[in-house]
Amino acid sequence: MNSTVVWIITAMLWYQGPGDYGSTTYEAKQFDGRGECLDYIWDNKADLVEELFRIHGIHADGRRLKTWGFYCEAKRINVDEV
Repeated sequence: MNSTVVWIITAMLWYQGPGDYGSTTYEAKQFDGRGECLDYIWDNKADLVEELFRIHGIHADGRRLKTWGFYCEAKRINVDEV
């Protein structure tokens, strides 16, 4: 099995209320390294935030997204499946 590591953007999501958090990944774009991923976040933050709020701004139970944090995460993928 051949595999490789790619970097993806992950957003931690905090909703109103104690301990109410989750995360989501932005896998529409993958990066070869952490620096490339961080540069993309810096250069495209407004677009990422708009999409984040459009999709996750209100939780299924009606609670509003209070804050968030973007970070880059390494993910191992099987290249035989790509």
